[in-house]
Amino acid sequence: MNEKILISYIIPAYNAADTLERAVESITHTCNMEKCEILIVENGSTDYTNSVALKLIQKYGENVKLIHSEKGVSRARNEGLKNARGEWIVFVDADDYIVSKSKKYIYEDILNAKADLYVYSYEIGNRANYINNKEEKTYYFNDSAEKMKLEMIANPTKFMQVWGKIFRKSIIYENRIGFNTKMQLSEDSDFTLHYLMHCSRISISDTIFYHYSIDNESTMRSNADKKVLQYIEAMNITSKYIEKQHENVQLAFNDYILMHLNIACVRGIFCVNNKENYVKKIEHIKKIINTPVFKDAIKKFHIKNNFSARTLPVFFMKYKLVHIASIIYIVRAYQNYIYEKSRN
Repeated sequence: MNEKILISYIIPAYNAADTLERAVESITHTCNMEKCEILIVENGSTDYTNSVALKLIQKYGENVKLIHSEKGVSRARNEGLKNARGEWIVFVDADDYIVSKSKKYIYEDILNAKADLYVYSYEIGNRANYINNKEEKTYYFNDSAEKMKLEMIANPTKFMQVWGKIFRKSIIYENRIGFNTKMQLSEDSDFTLHYLMHCSRISISDTIFYHYSIDNESTMRSNADKKVLQYIEAMNITSKYIEKQHENVQLAFNDYILMHLNIACVRGIFCVNNKENYVKKIEHIKKIINTPVFKDAIKKFHIKNNFSARTLPVFFMKYKLVHIASIIYIVRAYQNYIYEKSRN
């Protein structure tokens, strides 16, 4: 008699031959393999990802499965969702891994099933990022959950990635939530945002569950012009959905847009690897902040209600002090570069 599957781990795998085994093994160390499944979704690889996946199936048995999709992380995750048998869904990137010490807490959470969404802390490189400053774990229900949703939306880099979370599959299926294949960036934040609109119980925990490989950032910081355009397209797509939501959600989403503007500037225009001269970068940022989605968000920004270090460059851009904003972005981009270099 087959065991009921509690968790489906979905791993999009594109040219992941060098890291896939580590990702899969990290899951096997943190779960009872009779109660979970690992779905490796190969999507157009040109290396030996398939061979690695087949060896892992031989090693760990029938609850590790290899499926295929068209190229693209969103298509791969959607294919994983179609095939998932578990009551809960966890997304893992092939070059990341699950932290072994989290096993006890994860199973405790899903067996108690007090929440619709479990949000955990994570590691980036050798740095722990704790997301719950109050205590080890906090539950948010009803009104407090609504407030927590707004905080999450307004802080996308802290809360809105799909990794480091456990989603209830029934909510995904019943509301037809999936990854938008038209989006090349921020597709995970878009998925989480749609999911938040349909859940009423959230758990925020300081348990370190997920390790994010800092090498993931290198792709993000290449092709700066292309990436910035993709951010604009992503914001336009999600904006259409948010127009139908409550005013409080729209206000939080304005911060969401501004934080993505920061990301586009730090990881795109002003990243150390972008060899454009300073004049070109200033021209570029002026062009970006005049695109409707960013221009409107900057216009709605009020420093009195939303002042922090992260909104400082937005304040300067609002008052046409683009050169001062650019200095802040240059410093932040250089800090990121130094940190990542120290990890190599």
